[in-house]
Amino acid sequence: MSFEIIDNTFQVIVLAAMALLAFILAFRRSSRSCLILAFGYASFMMGTLYYLLHLIILGHGALRLSASAFRQEVEQVEGQIADILAANNRRQKTGNVRSALERAQRQTEEEKP
Repeated sequence: MSFEIIDNTFQVIVLAAMALLAFILAFRRSSRSCLILAFGYASFMMGTLYYLLHLIILGHGALRLSASAFRQEVEQVEGQIADILAANNRRQKTGNVRSALERAQRQTEEEKP
């Protein structure tokens, strides 16, 4: 187990304890500032817990990309999204939709004097 995992586990435990203590103080004193502090501790603890789980599951920290590699990846994904949208917009109307539209047009034409 790496030092980073141990360190982050300790941080999660301390932040959880501080959030719990701040929640208890907020309800005992009816203090809005303690409640805001408790939510701050809790949200920071959740972010640290998320990163800790990331470290445990993937076995490494965040990957670093150069700006040009990131731009290429974004452009590639944008191209894939455009292809999917174009394919979805090319689909022909199904027979049910076409017949319903034709019936509606006939009904409107019949209703006209």
